[in-house]
Amino acid sequence: MAQWYGNIGKITLPTPFAVGDVNVYIVKGDTLTLVDAAIKTDETWEIFVHELKQLGYNPKDIEQVVITHHHPDHVGLLDYLEVPIIGHEYNKRWLIRDEEFMREYREFYSRLFDEAAVPQQLKTNIRKMEATLQFSSQRSLNLTVEEGMEIPGLPGWFVIETPGHAQSHISLIHQKKGIVIGGDHIFATQSSNPLFETPLIKNRLLFTSKCV
Repeated sequence: MAQWYGNIGKITLPTPFAVGDVNVYIVKGDTLTLVDAAIKTDETWEIFVHELKQLGYNPKDIEQVVITHHHPDHVGLLDYLEVPIIGHEYNKRWLIRDEEFMREYREFYSRLFDEAAVPQQLKTNIRKMEATLQFSSQRSLNLTVEEGMEIPGLPGWFVIETPGHAQSHISLIHQKKGIVIGGDHIFATQSSNPLFETPLIKNRLLFTSKCV
């Protein structure tokens, strides 16, 4: 159920992933801002619209979206929202997913599986991982932010770069209020869940992990 915590409204939405539900946030400021956009399914959209109404708003009231990172369960509903999108520059290639990126994606995991001596029959997991991208969006960023920048329209909210769970991960901090919106940088109930992502620099191995 949607709930207000001061000027921040929390909405919990379902995902088809083992990690379970995901939280998104409505933040009141000079600009009504959605932080993260859940996963792209019609069911999730319907629940989001319903829960948003419980907070006194509808989707047309949202003026911008800030994404903490590029994973599908945080960006999917961007395709339903015609508003500016703000996030770290490293989100771009994951959101656009052009042919070059998808080729690098498949080659990276295939090479990784070979180097780790993963049995051939388990290589089908590469396609299973790729299939999760169907729940992502097909939009890019309108504005990029980095460490120390203030979020436009949200006075007092600043960016902290928190890579680890994802290369693109940022958290938002309001120091005067003592509040952090941490995306997936911190999990309440999950143990550490290491993830491997295609490197930003070719031929380099870069891993990320979910932090507790």
